[in-house]
Amino acid sequence: MCFFEPKNISFGKDIKKIEFHKDKVIKYFKDYQGYSMTLQFMDMMKEYSCYPKLFNKNKSELKIEMENCGDMLSIRNLPDDWEDQFNIMRKSFIDKQIYILDLRFMPHTPLIINNVCLKEGKIYLIDLVMFRKRDTEFINKNFDNLINQIKIYKKMLNNKIFGYFIISFLHFYYELYRLFYSLYERYYFNDI
Repeated sequence: MCFFEPKNISFGKDIKKIEFHKDKVIKYFKDYQGYSMTLQFMDMMKEYSCYPKLFNKNKSELKIEMENCGDMLSIRNLPDDWEDQFNIMRKSFIDKQIYILDLRFMPHTPLIINNVCLKEGKIYLIDLVMFRKRDTEFINKNFDNLINQIKIYKKMLNNKIFGYFIISFLHFYYELYRLFYSLYERYYFNDI
C-alpha cells in the first residue's frame, strides 16, 4: 500500500478495527456513540444510493457489517461523472440538512479524498460518524470548495514537471485553511 495513495485504511478516530472482505466490510467501534451515530446516519440516508448498505449489526460487539464500496477515491481514478455524483451526495445532505465534517482530502496527501470510495464507477461516502446538522448555505459552500479543489488538483496533475509540487503546496494551504475554519466551527457551532 502506498502511503500517498492507499486503497483502504483500517483505522479511524472512532474505529477499533476494520476487516475488509470481497463483498463486505466489518467495522468494530471504540465506543457506543460512534456505533450509534453510524447506524443513525445509515437509517436516515437509506433511500440514497451513495452510501453503503447495512448488512448486519451487533450492539454488544459494537460491530457493523456493511457493503464493501471499493477502493478509496483518488484524483487519478475519478469517473467521468464524478462532479454529478458529488452533487447527488450534496442533494442528499441538503434534503436532510446534515453534513459529514470530514468530507475533504486526506491531511497527508492531495491525491485521496477522505472517506470516499469508488466501486465500478460509483462513488460512495463510507465513514458516516462525523455528521452534524447544517444549513443549505454551509453544505453548498463546503461542496463547492471540495469540487473546486478536485478540479484544481486534477488540472495540476496534468503538468508532469511541476504538477505534484504545485498540488502539494496548494494542499498545505487548504489544510491550513481547514484548520482555521475548524476552529471557527468549534466556536460558532459548538457541536464538534
